[in-house]
Amino acid sequence: MTQAATATARRVPLPLTFDLRRAAAWLSLSGLTVTGALFALGVAGEPSSFVPARKGGYPGWLHEPLSTLDLGLSSHWIVYALLGMWLFYALVIAFSGDISVRAGLTAIATLHLVFLLGPPLLSMDVFSYIEYGRLGALHGLNPYLYSPSAVPQDAAFPFIGWHSATSVYGPLFTLGTYATAPLGVGGALWAMKVLTVSASLGCVALVWKAAERLGRRPLEAALFFGLNPLLLVYAVGGVHNDVLMLAAALGGVVLVLGRREAAGGLALAASTAVKASSGVLLPYVLIGARDRGRYVIGALAGAIAAAAIWVIAFHGEVGPFVDELKAQQSHGSLHSVPKWLGHFVGISVTNNSLRHVFQVLLVAALVLTLRYAWRGGSWVLAAGWGMVAVLVTTAWLLPWYVIWALPFAAMTGDRKLRVATLALCAFVIVLRIPYLLA
Repeated sequence: MTQAATATARRVPLPLTFDLRRAAAWLSLSGLTVTGALFALGVAGEPSSFVPARKGGYPGWLHEPLSTLDLGLSSHWIVYALLGMWLFYALVIAFSGDISVRAGLTAIATLHLVFLLGPPLLSMDVFSYIEYGRLGALHGLNPYLYSPSAVPQDAAFPFIGWHSATSVYGPLFTLGTYATAPLGVGGALWAMKVLTVSASLGCVALVWKAAERLGRRPLEAALFFGLNPLLLVYAVGGVHNDVLMLAAALGGVVLVLGRREAAGGLALAASTAVKASSGVLLPYVLIGARDRGRYVIGALAGAIAAAAIWVIAFHGEVGPFVDELKAQQSHGSLHSVPKWLGHFVGISVTNNSLRHVFQVLLVAALVLTLRYAWRGGSWVLAAGWGMVAVLVTTAWLLPWYVIWALPFAAMTGDRKLRVATLALCAFVIVLRIPYLLA
């Protein structure tokens, strides 16, 4: 090539390159962040059904600081923002391979911060946690024997939804709520909010670590879990102790994957002492443990410690705890799969026969998944399906319960488990939208 031709070639502008997938990934992540912020800002304005604790009043500690940025959105627009979160979440998962680590983790942290600063959403359960702590620490009453109605003059009482229910939570969590009592109701709420957000971000880190040890893409698993709208809106935004339970359980799973079986058994026992629901994971992790003896020793040590708390702090009052759990299953929640199916065949969820059918199905599902794990299948995947079986068959299903299966769907990357988990998300969200608009 001559010198003149070379000079001419240099003057020809290079064509602009445009990475469509990266652009779509960036727009999806931005869209999810914006719609999440719109939802949180929208519900923080005027008192509405999105913040049911408003019935006790609307003090600044309940709704600030986001309420100072009130957008004046109607209930319909807030629901549109929620649906927008799901749309962008689906796109984020579809384009997760084109999202950078920095961008993905920044979005997770940003949305957790947004829901930390907002009011407690779509539930009053956090005030029950606070009141159980106040019953014990301030009034000297055992929360497994006495319900909030025993002290109706307490400052937390107006914000509670279930006045006659005694504690249905594990002894470790119930005793832990005692530490919030000296902070006042507002201070206790913010302490629980910070603890819940910290636990959720801890779950993101544990999902990342577990995915690495399972040979999966850790960022994609973290995005699937940490950006899930149900986790953000209902579990984190609602300040539910299911997130604390899950953090301890995932800690146990990661420890066992890292061949630290004794510590893993201890963590699983601690998770069960926060909320009994995680007890279903114990046999799956036992199968997956390389040194099952050490795992059993750790789990037994944790169980003994939990029993000691129950005996020393709560005088071993197990009966009312079990009775309260039975009452929940007998009455059923607003929406559950058994209640929904029973409605179509004309059988009430309170019918013992219907509940027994689903209990048999649960036992069969647990046996099959444990058998799969015992024969060499992925015990983590089997545990995820076990959690799905619990969620499908329980008569007492609340939206934030679905996060029990979410990390297992995330860390294993199994397509069928992910579809089943997201189908449960859709089930609980779609059936509750009319109540959000009421």
